[in-house]
Amino acid sequence: MGHIDIKGLRHTTIGLPIDSVHVRNCRICALANIKQLKFPRKATNRATRPLFHIHCNICGPLPSGYGGFKYFIMFIDDFCQYIAIYFLKLKSNALKCFHEFHVAAEKFLGYSVIFPRVDNAPELTQGQFRDYCKEHGITYELTIPDASQQNGVAERANQIIESMARAILVDSGLTFWFWPLSAHTATHIKNHVPHSSLESKETPFEGWFKHKPDLSHLRPFGALVTARKSNSDQLTKIAPRGEEGCFVGYAHDARGYLIWFPDSRTICPHRDVEFHGFPVSLPSPPISDILWDDIPMDVEPHFHDNEDRIILEQDSTTAKEHNPASEHNPATEHNEYVNLLPLPYHVHLFNQD
Repeated sequence: MGHIDIKGLRHTTIGLPIDSVHVRNCRICALANIKQLKFPRKATNRATRPLFHIHCNICGPLPSGYGGFKYFIMFIDDFCQYIAIYFLKLKSNALKCFHEFHVAAEKFLGYSVIFPRVDNAPELTQGQFRDYCKEHGITYELTIPDASQQNGVAERANQIIESMARAILVDSGLTFWFWPLSAHTATHIKNHVPHSSLESKETPFEGWFKHKPDLSHLRPFGALVTARKSNSDQLTKIAPRGEEGCFVGYAHDARGYLIWFPDSRTICPHRDVEFHGFPVSLPSPPISDILWDDIPMDVEPHFHDNEDRIILEQDSTTAKEHNPASEHNPATEHNEYVNLLPLPYHVHLFNQD
């Protein structure tokens, strides 16, 4: 009978002796049709302090973007759902990212990383990464093969950041070459909005920094801006004091906005910035204070050398709707002609050894 359920056959058919024996755990049925067990919708146990559980996952490869990056890796604290994002050219650079996060987070929060939950990717579970965890008393929590749902926090965060980054690029009219900057901005925003899994409905930012976030500094990605030239005091009396650019994010380790200047082919942090094409009623951020917080780290140098330069991807057709500054946006107008750029200032850069 093809191992079907015989319930009801006795009363609806004739010609075969039908008994009422019900066989549980049939070996043939299991071999032929075993299914994946359901996963719980919510975690049965959550971390009771920061850094006790860290969810980790690598996303990529993606098209080569700003800085030559093709991957990003995220470390998500299970206690407050705070996300730290790092960008990589190679998966093998994952250990350098984890080491930087590990040292900075433990020093800032005063707790130790105990259980990183990762999938079975070899770059996270073998070689130097495994030796590093053993040396520092860090115990893996691995997922079962073909059961990515066991690392659902990281998988879901990847999906959210990817969706936000795509929407940011489409809304700004910029090409996919800017995806590391849009992903960095998406992570910054995600950390500043309430998280549904937190019982107190607070933001990950508040759980990490212990105070409510100030959103007055948020601005539309890709907006046309005028930034004061850093050497304006040395210019002649009739020379322009500002230059136009495109807003592409928030400085990671400085008090300012990241501005893309197509003419000079650089991205630099600026404090004195005027946004165009948007309501003047937008709140002004407290420039004298730290505009946005992240894991405290040593200030990274501004790479202006010629040793590590990359070729810009060709321009692609992207939507330009909903952007008040799209009619005159230097980043979209000149992007097709730019071919060489210095390395990024704010993202976490790890070159191949």
